[in-house]
Amino acid sequence: MSKPGGALDKIDSTEQIVNRIYTTAFRLTGKSRSAEMLAIKAIKTVINNKETLTLQSALSGLCTSFLNNPGPVPLKNFDSQRNNPYHREVNAEQIQQVLLCLEPLQRLVIVLREMWQLSYWEIASLNELDKNKVAEVLAQGRLRLRNYFFPQVTGEGSDCCGMGE
Repeated sequence: MSKPGGALDKIDSTEQIVNRIYTTAFRLTGKSRSAEMLAIKAIKTVINNKETLTLQSALSGLCTSFLNNPGPVPLKNFDSQRNNPYHREVNAEQIQQVLLCLEPLQRLVIVLREMWQLSYWEIASLNELDKNKVAEVLAQGRLRLRNYFFPQVTGEGSDCCGMGE
């Protein structure tokens, strides 16, 4: 895989790489133990492929490991938290919980774009996708999040795991 530039070139110490991979794994899984296991799998993937541990190789290993085994989707319904749909504050915990209800590829693409600030090309390169597919998956994931948090804007409303189908 050719090396994308930008955000993936900024961190190079092993400690920083492991910390970023764990943090990303936590955003993808929502649980500390699952994040640890996913981060370990990502680093093992780099080692098994006899690659140098870089941020890009570790993130690529994380993407592969996550998509191969994304874990169960939480079956929570957050409708009870929708007091006033026209004025509501959204906190990080709510975003994390609803993010976990997205399909694994949508979740991964959103995390890579929003948390890592990666370009569509970088995301496509890490996941062996076409740039257009990345744009499509990102748009679908964002729409599902928007439909959940702001149903009055889209005219759609649903529980966490049945968003905007």
